Amino acid sequence: MLVDTLSSSTTSTVDTSHDPGEPAHLSLFNTRRYHELNLDGSERYVRLDTLTADGRTVGSLAGVVDGPTFTSGHRAPFGGIDLVRDTETAAHLEQLIRGSLLSLDGLGVTTVNVRARADAYSASEPTIAFLALNLGFTITACELNFQIDLADHTSTDEYTATLKKPARKALRHSMALGCTAVDASTDAEWAAGYGVIERNRQSRERPMRLSFSYVLRIRDAFPGRVRMQTLYHGTRPVAASLVYRVAPGRDYVVAWGDDHRLEHSPMNALAYHVVDRSLADGVTLLDLGISSEQGRPNHGLIQFKQSIGARPSLRLDLSASTRRGPS
Repeated sequence: MLVDTLSSSTTSTVDTSHDPGEPAHLSLFNTRRYHELNLDGSERYVRLDTLTADGRTVGSLAGVVDGPTFTSGHRAPFGGIDLVRDTETAAHLEQLIRGSLLSLDGLGVTTVNVRARADAYSASEPTIAFLALNLGFTITACELNFQIDLADHTSTDEYTATLKKPARKALRHSMALGCTAVDASTDAEWAAGYGVIERNRQSRERPMRLSFSYVLRIRDAFPGRVRMQTLYHGTRPVAASLVYRVAPGRDYVVAWGDDHRLEHSPMNALAYHVVDRSLADGVTLLDLGISSEQGRPNHGLIQFKQSIGARPSLRLDLSASTRRGPS
């Protein structure tokens, strides 16, 4: 294990190939278990843990080393820094970033890429971005993310009361379709939901990046943290959502969509049921993902997500050279 001792903290590079367990503060996309589903060839998972001088864990930067390049968020929507505490001091965050760069340099890494999460994930995210940008990182991509803050809601009634009048009307029409929400339990139910999302992507000429076999593998790798929720109109599946519990209190909508010939869209009802399930599980942040691609806004997605109570934030891809190092 490589250890770099800094002025007020220690950053250690953990050899995770024989790691018997993973810290509870790691988000799903930063776990060894997730990356084991995606590693190819010489790629290697590495976790960088930062401790205070008295031994308290501040947080971790995890990702994949491939030759001279380290990527947090490797084959994932995002990665970023996982903290034990929602709010951390700027001094400790600075040491975490500096120490991680030094440790990666010691592993022969010359380029560090971090696909950061949206800044709504914790109170420390803006500080992390501020420090990273002033310690040598540059922005390589900027996308528009949307999320629903559920922290102040205890029921779907409270949630719907926050919607504007047109959105409440659309929800009434959608709910009047009489669709039934089903959490998939059998492989056949998972296939039905996946098929709806796949057909929706195909109709919009957008790729379905996750194969059905992969969805089943990640479901089995993270029991209870990956769910498929499908709306049925009678016996026909008409809308579905694939949702990951990426961290305690944090749900991420990986994909959703509809496929129907109904008078009204079932998507408003689907959003309602996704919110209802997250609230029932004590989730405080429902991440709906980005509504842009390569910096270009998807105006239809933006309008829909805003109508169901989502608010925008930035999701940044950051890059730095370890050889240049922070000043």
